[in-house]
Amino acid sequence: MDSVVELWMYWLAGGLVAGWSVLQFRSSAPRAKRLRDKLVPVTWAMILCAFSLGATAVFWVVLNQ
Repeated sequence: MDSVVELWMYWLAGGLVAGWSVLQFRSSAPRAKRLRDKLVPVTWAMILCAFSLGATAVFWVVLNQ
């Protein structure tokens, strides 16, 4: 059970860091708008992948106990 809690904490921390970085990047200078418009979908895709992998890891650990 401890491993599930540990995986959940890593998953949550990764999501918070990724979300914070997206918010910081969105509040950057206007001259970076074109670059930002290109990178925001990639960043959201990375966040979605991180959450999917985290959920898969949690369910895998739960099913194998």
